[in-house]
Amino acid sequence: MNSHRQHDRCLPSSLAHSPTAEAMDGPKQRAQDNSNSSAPSLIDLPTDIHVQLVSYLDFRDLQMLRATSTYFRSLFSESEITKARRDYIQALQQKEVDEVLMDQERKLSVQTLGAVPENNEPDLRLTCYTCLRLLSTQNFADTQVMRRRRKGHADAWKRFCNECAIQENRWEPGITLSFQRRTMIYCRRCRAIRRVPANETLRTFGLCQDCCDDTGISRFEKSYIFDWYEAKMLIDRFFSRYNSSRVVVTEEDWLQLENELSKLGQQT
Repeated sequence: MNSHRQHDRCLPSSLAHSPTAEAMDGPKQRAQDNSNSSAPSLIDLPTDIHVQLVSYLDFRDLQMLRATSTYFRSLFSESEITKARRDYIQALQQKEVDEVLMDQERKLSVQTLGAVPENNEPDLRLTCYTCLRLLSTQNFADTQVMRRRRKGHADAWKRFCNECAIQENRWEPGITLSFQRRTMIYCRRCRAIRRVPANETLRTFGLCQDCCDDTGISRFEKSYIFDWYEAKMLIDRFFSRYNSSRVVVTEEDWLQLENELSKLGQQT
């Protein structure tokens, strides 16, 4: 233990910028407090040993380790973390390319041998390059799994899942999207991916079927006196005050919008 503490006082110059003095004093103090312990812990090891051990982790494991304590979170600089993430993404991309090539070789071998291909392939799972999770294709819009963003293709690294799209504000509220060849809408009111209204005119409002029912818009579906263009302009003006998808629309504003739409529907 004494040799460990002496070694910890002389850190390599390459690590001088990474941990703060306070962060490094933490494990030292704990090592002193536990000097009488018969079983030293991982934190008792010198900092350069920690750096060497952490170098065997990939980016996701490194992030989980950094979440355990302030010491491990400050062990590396932000530039080093950024580089680790970039290298990890490149490795994931190359893995996708290799899997696609192996799949093509397998199919070619089956065709050459004239064998019947097995019909027990597992569901396709793809990487979201924002959260770095491996997810089923049901968690992606069709635009994220087709053409250049298909598995192993040039722009696959731009692929993002539905959850990340909502959290990162990558979709404009009211946009219609295709999921498994089914048309859905990212509702401007509930900010969720829901079914589109059955009536094509109602779709122009950017609301899902449930929100059209809640706001009373669906009641005007067959009204000949209802000015659809005026209603769309009214809704567009209303949502212009809520450009950010993180802003919650108050219930009072919704009641005011419903009253204005009702008045518009009563006009002759």
